[in-house]
Amino acid sequence: PEAPVVRVYEYGRDKEKSLGIPFISMEFLKGKSLLSLIKNKEVGPIEHKMFIIKQVAHALKAAHSLGIVHGDITPDNIFILNGDRVVLIDFGVALQTHDSYKNMDASITGKPLYMAPEHISGSSVDGKSDIYSLGVILFMMITGVPPFQAGNPHDVIRMHQENPVPQIQINIDEEIKNLVFKLLEKDPQKRPSSSELEMILNSLNF
Repeated sequence: PEAPVVRVYEYGRDKEKSLGIPFISMEFLKGKSLLSLIKNKEVGPIEHKMFIIKQVAHALKAAHSLGIVHGDITPDNIFILNGDRVVLIDFGVALQTHDSYKNMDASITGKPLYMAPEHISGSSVDGKSDIYSLGVILFMMITGVPPFQAGNPHDVIRMHQENPVPQIQINIDEEIKNLVFKLLEKDPQKRPSSSELEMILNSLNF
């Protein structure tokens, strides 16, 4: 209940009929997406950037502890309300980890700019794929651009799988730079889990 995720008040079927239209009643969020803040250079100082990452990491830890992989961690699925409340939304493609998070029809869901290499390849993925996507977002908040971008999504996909992460030229603490590269490891086994990430973030002086 205390996790920074969108609140669901009620769900079911319209008119309580077994064949009624399914519905979900959620809280109304009045704020800005993180994507709009990044585009308009309104995210704020590094302390606020790290606060946002901490909040999303906490939300992921709560989801992952229930065996839920979000699968679509992007800055337009992170809302900022009143400057200090961070809310993770849109669990529309989330699956339980016991389903191996591999679509039965072998299709791929997600946005190429933020997708982990194993997600792109159609391999079974887990919470560490969410962590990779969070690393992309942290890179974007620091530099203003995603680590991999190209004229078409196929090139972006290839870059996620093959290209090294670009160096961060911004003058920030080396611990934060190292964290970005840790989150963007190609091998999911080399990335921290959401629980480990929360501990790392709490150890930083931000």
